[in-house]
Amino acid sequence: NNNIKAGRIDHINQNVSFGAAAGNSNVIGIGNVAIGDSAGVNFFSALSSSTLQTFIGKNAGKTIGGANSLNTFIGGEAGNGLTIASSNVIVGANAKGVAGVTTISNGTLLGANSKFGLQSITNATAIGSQAQVNSSNSIVLGSVSGVNLAGSTAKVGVGVNAPLSRIDIEGSMGTAIST
Repeated sequence: NNNIKAGRIDHINQNVSFGAAAGNSNVIGIGNVAIGDSAGVNFFSALSSSTLQTFIGKNAGKTIGGANSLNTFIGGEAGNGLTIASSNVIVGANAKGVAGVTTISNGTLLGANSKFGLQSITNATAIGSQAQVNSSNSIVLGSVSGVNLAGSTAKVGVGVNAPLSRIDIEGSMGTAIST
């Protein structure tokens, strides 16, 4: 017999999973999607009331457990290694936190190998391949040489498509001060 179970659809709790071990432990979670080998395998634990999670890619969200909600992880290994996470968007192959990361909330990683650099971080964004954000309430644009295995420091252009320095702004720039 060459038939292999392709996935599971839970019509009662509106959960969908496709792939070997994807969403394997999902018992009481609601509105979750896991697509890819081991995507969300531990996230949907028997004791978890996880809601509205989307994991797409091999091992995406594999290590997260507990009652987490509102996460979207897309890409092979995306979010793998995180343990507690809520209201995050992680897009990119191998985009995740440092080893031992415990709590991430309201975070965004966009780019392959982008990373949360602290074990607990809130409202932080890293954009670009190998970009790493190390503080809460922060946005990092691009990689920094020697950080997160980056070989060079990114240049940021505003109004210019070939920046010549770390930040290159073309055109007028205004400032507003309110009291």
